[in-house]
Amino acid sequence: MRNTTSPLNELLFKSYITRWLELLIKFIKEFGAEKEEEIWKQLGKLQWMEGRNWIKKNIHKLGVEEDNAIAAKEVVRAGLQTLAPVLYSKKEYEVKEETPNRVVMEITGWCPILEACKNLGIEPEKPLEYIIRQKLLGMLQSINPKLNIRFSRVDLDNMIREIVIELVEE
Repeated sequence: MRNTTSPLNELLFKSYITRWLELLIKFIKEFGAEKEEEIWKQLGKLQWMEGRNWIKKNIHKLGVEEDNAIAAKEVVRAGLQTLAPVLYSKKEYEVKEETPNRVVMEITGWCPILEACKNLGIEPEKPLEYIIRQKLLGMLQSINPKLNIRFSRVDLDNMIREIVIELVEE
């Protein structure tokens, strides 16, 4: 069996996914100038359903047995890997805080969304919200509807994302 994880293959994958995201973001901004917010929200709904469907098909493979924030941390890791397989490793996830009700993670390393936003010279809030967060939220709320996830800090220049996963009691 041939090794398909060469540096060249990784570079090609990163270039391809970044360019695809740049085109998607440009399309939304240019085509939907008058309805941009509505288009982002529709994309977010699709991503939420995509996350929900993915987790329903794959939850048994993840070994997740609980429905708290600590268990959700592993679901988030798996969810991010669906967006960029083999590019995220455990060393790129630093857990800053971990209780059953709240986990704060700092994620470093390459991110296709941040790369695309940086190349386009735009802020990453909407792409992160509607492409990443909504997919992860669909996954998490499938294991527990009281789970929430948000980006608490984003450093576009250094590709750092701080994510907060919380079990929200209403």
